[in-house]
Amino acid sequence: MVTEEESWCFNFKRTLSDREVLEFASLLLIVGDTPPVLDAQPDTRRWALQTTYMFSVKYLYARMVTDDGIDNFPTYFIWNSEIPPKVKFLVWCLVHEKLNTIDRLNNRGMNIYNSCILCGSTEESQDHLFRHCNISYKIWHSLSPGGDWAWVIWNSILSLAHGWDNDLFSTSGNLIWGLIPEAIIWVIGRESNSRTFETDYNFKTDIYLIIDVKSMHLQSHHGIHSYTLPTSVAVTLDHFNYRPESYETFQQKYVINSKYWGGANVSAPIFVFLGEESNIDADVAGIGFLSDNAPQFNALIVFIEHRYYGKSIPFGSREEAFRNASTLGYFNSAQALADYAEVIISLKKNMSADSSPVIVFGGSYGGMLASWFRLKYPHITHGALASSAAVLYFDDVAPKYGYYSIVSKDYREISKFCYDVIKEFWSLIDSIASQENGLAILSEKFKTCSVSPLSKSSELKDCLGSIYAESAQYNAPPKYPVTVICGAIDGAPIGTDILSRIQSGVAAFMGKQNCYDMGEFTRQTETIQGWQWQTCSEMVMPIGVDGEDTMFQASPFDLKNFSVSCQSRYNVEPRPHWILNEFGGKDIKSVLQVFASNIIYSNGLRDPYSSGGVLENISDNVVAITTDKGSHCLDLLHKSPDDPKWLVEQREAEIEIIKRWIEEYNALRIIKTSKAHHWAR
Repeated sequence: MVTEEESWCFNFKRTLSDREVLEFASLLLIVGDTPPVLDAQPDTRRWALQTTYMFSVKYLYARMVTDDGIDNFPTYFIWNSEIPPKVKFLVWCLVHEKLNTIDRLNNRGMNIYNSCILCGSTEESQDHLFRHCNISYKIWHSLSPGGDWAWVIWNSILSLAHGWDNDLFSTSGNLIWGLIPEAIIWVIGRESNSRTFETDYNFKTDIYLIIDVKSMHLQSHHGIHSYTLPTSVAVTLDHFNYRPESYETFQQKYVINSKYWGGANVSAPIFVFLGEESNIDADVAGIGFLSDNAPQFNALIVFIEHRYYGKSIPFGSREEAFRNASTLGYFNSAQALADYAEVIISLKKNMSADSSPVIVFGGSYGGMLASWFRLKYPHITHGALASSAAVLYFDDVAPKYGYYSIVSKDYREISKFCYDVIKEFWSLIDSIASQENGLAILSEKFKTCSVSPLSKSSELKDCLGSIYAESAQYNAPPKYPVTVICGAIDGAPIGTDILSRIQSGVAAFMGKQNCYDMGEFTRQTETIQGWQWQTCSEMVMPIGVDGEDTMFQASPFDLKNFSVSCQSRYNVEPRPHWILNEFGGKDIKSVLQVFASNIIYSNGLRDPYSSGGVLENISDNVVAITTDKGSHCLDLLHKSPDDPKWLVEQREAEIEIIKRWIEEYNALRIIKTSKAHHWAR
């Protein structure tokens, strides 16, 4: 740009437009007619812009900003250390209105048909592409917080940069908020370029562009972008009918973690966690098996919520969805599995990941769904890890008293004295409750809260029964709640009465409180509300109590009384045989060893639900992994330095099997590709 005679030399590759000539003249006024000369110091130049005559890009940029009349330029909005450089440069171009959209190219003398590549409804300009385009607006609107927030389109990208910052959230929340515009701008720009320049590109719909925004992983040392903001996709209300109302849709929520994914181009696997009877947020936070092991597989992680839970509610609202049996009739496991299939197929298609193997995971009811999904949709998933999946706890396949027998066994193995105290306690409750003011005595002894005073002895029994069942089901390290409860019962001073010992156990489990809520385990939550319908329709698990070999009073499962209760509540009759008819279970070994493959049934034998689980290998690739000291879904939780050796070994065994599945998949894919190339020749 500087000749040997130390004068400017601008060799432009095309003729400047009138506007560009004016801009160039303005630039010459800033830098001067004479180029800066070399200083004695290396890598410095003198020029008239600064009183020190020392040139720097920083001062040049500051001067240009000032001369343009822009005060308080949003430097930190653009040059955010959390944002990749290529995204920064794109935003910088937009703020300065220098992006080469079609209108600008035409202004420079090119002759290009001008139509927005995203919506096709009007001419493409920077303002239209990133602000006013219907698709762009939907993307921006999808990221607004909702509630009391009102979305107003800004005047320019510059005004957006000035006004986006806020301090309404937590530190991490503000950081996430600050990165949203860059993610949206990058996805819109990338999609526009891909549609323009890639000949075989499959255009993404606005829904999947929103997914891209939410799954975009901006590298951050804080690690807050491992999981995206939750997203949702429209799924079919009724997958198995062709009536007009069956084609209605609802939004199903799912969450993606793309931090570790190797990408579709290398057929990196996809780990999918199938939601169970709760919203998916707790699973995303608590299920660590996928994120702990995804790095070594370069796996994408997806959590899909179960219909009728969390945000995945048909008919517009929970109230409407649960109105009666007609709206609840679409709430079953087969529909949920079809939802998962629809989401996975759609997600793979839009991520161009057709050759990526899918491995599904689930725990408890979700574990049942994972194993059933592998059986029903083997063309979609290559394998399943079913943790604590009581797939045999239906009809008369599993021991009908298995659950509470294992609870009692867990307590008896910790302390025979503790077991005996609890066993004796139930009849003592009945005796005291039958006395005058007996319920008041029990309420005072167990410090029941005034909002839930005992009105009958069964309320106290139900609460304590839930405590003992839950403590056994989740009897996990390092605390081991069964040991905690029995420690309090056994540790009471000699001569302490049974009621006081039992109350000490309650306090040890629930923590010392001024009062204890006897309705804590029966209060209506979305999980209880949803599971009541599922058990009254198809998930009829005949869990009863045998008074002879347990520490509980006898209470066998009575299908007739159960059916009456369900008919009273929903006006439907349970189908106790349906699950076995739909998914199998009777003589499971001889059936599954014929056609099933790539399923891991993992069970901890201290988990009461293990009595309804698959505890023996069915074949070489339908295997059972059990741990004598394991509890409910323990293998799916985050790994910890405190994990016992047997738990570490259990997870390692599961990972080795999954590795083998993926290796076999890749080998078959290579063979298939090679054959295709051979025949093509």
